[in-house]
Amino acid sequence: MNRPPTTDARLEIAAQHCPLSVGEIAEHPHGVVLGGPAVVVEPGDPETPHRFTTVPADVAAELGQVLSGPDSDPEFDYRLAARRERDALNSACKDLPAIRKRLPYNPAYMNPQDMQREKIGENDRISIESRHGRVEAFASADPNLRCGVVSISHGFGNLPGSPDESGCQGVSTNLLTSSRHDRQTINAMPRLSGIPVRIRKSPDPLQAGA
Repeated sequence: MNRPPTTDARLEIAAQHCPLSVGEIAEHPHGVVLGGPAVVVEPGDPETPHRFTTVPADVAAELGQVLSGPDSDPEFDYRLAARRERDALNSACKDLPAIRKRLPYNPAYMNPQDMQREKIGENDRISIESRHGRVEAFASADPNLRCGVVSISHGFGNLPGSPDESGCQGVSTNLLTSSRHDRQTINAMPRLSGIPVRIRKSPDPLQAGA
């Protein structure tokens, strides 16, 4: 391939095993109901009566380590929890103009009781610090969160020192984690929740949207 494929060409590749081609789907902008026989699950092979194990031994051991409280540290009395936003999927969609207007940055959501105790107001700039890094974000109240939890979406922000680094463009929660210490042992996925952090109100008076 000597030149990048067009969007349609990439869609054709992605849909190559679909019942209809991308061109045929495009002929039905309001949707189409496909006919054909029903898809059913056949009986299992009697020679292989094994069942899916919901809690394998290594998973149970890892859960036990979490429940035993290895991250207990009074210096980091909050837990960072990953959060989803309706308008964004990981790092996708958030840079679209319409989405950016509704979601210009990723707030740090906290329980109102925690905000009151820490003397943090709506849209106040706060410092979130872990054992491995620190970010600053704008606080927002969420009464549905448990006390002691700060919830912020991943997939935002830039690396430190990048030309367009700005609080209003969000912050990267990756800066609070370690690729060595915050990696799941079983599948090597990065740990995005349960990160011990501490919260402090930032002396910077900058407000969200400024």
